[in-house]
Amino acid sequence: MNYEDNHYAKKAEKKKITVIIITAIIVTFVFNGIMYAVISQSMQKKLDKDFQTAMDSLDDRIDDALANRLTTKISEMVSDNITDEVTQSATILLGEYITEEVIDNFKREYNLPEGYFSVGLKAAENVDSVLEVKASSSSSSSSSQATAFIINQQGYAITNAHVVTYEETIYQNLGGFRIPIGTETKVYTTIKANYRNSSQEYQMQVIDYDIEKDLAIIKFVNPPAKLKSVTFGDADLVNLGEEVATIGNAQGLGISLTTGVVSNTPRSYKTIRVLQTNTTINPGNSGGPLFNIYGEVVGVVSFKIIESMVNEGLGFAICSNSVIDYIEHVKSQKKININYSFVAS
Repeated sequence: MNYEDNHYAKKAEKKKITVIIITAIIVTFVFNGIMYAVISQSMQKKLDKDFQTAMDSLDDRIDDALANRLTTKISEMVSDNITDEVTQSATILLGEYITEEVIDNFKREYNLPEGYFSVGLKAAENVDSVLEVKASSSSSSSSSQATAFIINQQGYAITNAHVVTYEETIYQNLGGFRIPIGTETKVYTTIKANYRNSSQEYQMQVIDYDIEKDLAIIKFVNPPAKLKSVTFGDADLVNLGEEVATIGNAQGLGISLTTGVVSNTPRSYKTIRVLQTNTTINPGNSGGPLFNIYGEVVGVVSFKIIESMVNEGLGFAICSNSVIDYIEHVKSQKKININYSFVAS
């Protein structure tokens, strides 16, 4: 073999090797491409499956949330409807039992009256309904200076029985000696009244009195025009510690006003009911009105218990309810019409 043949043989060998290498590279690229496509498709399917699963799960959560929200909304609506129906039914039912009067009494127990400043100012609005009373008798040295208050336009007034009566000693002659054997209750022959320290006096007559209850009804013989009367309140509504005020002819010096509180709520005393107060009570206040924070008369000042000069004593007023019972009794017994204003409980 010559050099040229050997040269061509080597050249052909190199060419063959080059073709083999190129073919191998192409085959490798093709195989890798096929494998990449297969793997990519598989991965894409898995990704699509996972994505779909995630979306399904998200849809389920959204559906659950919406369902819960809807359930909650429906529950709220049902609850509101039930509440409305129950409230409406209860209102209709209670409406048969709760009257405006009951509501007013409830308000009275917890609320002050409109425009309220003090019990003194409220009571002072009724000062023209209070009378200074002077009683005397031609047959006795006994006399009385006290208080009364007007209850209607016809001139009827309320005071204490001990204001218009006195006890006269009864004597019996035995062996030339006058021996006292008891007492007799008599009515003062002269009873006069006037307004707020005025000089004009009006003759009064006694309509009825009850020593046991310590109440009396008196009346103007000639009633003045445009009399101003009080309004009775319910003494059973007053609370312990509630402010009260009284107006009276203290010590016979003319009309004066004092304030205090309810020291004890109504209690039974003999044939009446009384409430205790620390409002200043002096001789002359007897028969005067005791006002509550609404300017209503809840009591008639009657007596004071003083055991010694050391303490100030305990003041008592006859409850308005007992006064109303007494007025009704007198109306029935004497067949007369005695009007009055009363805020019932």
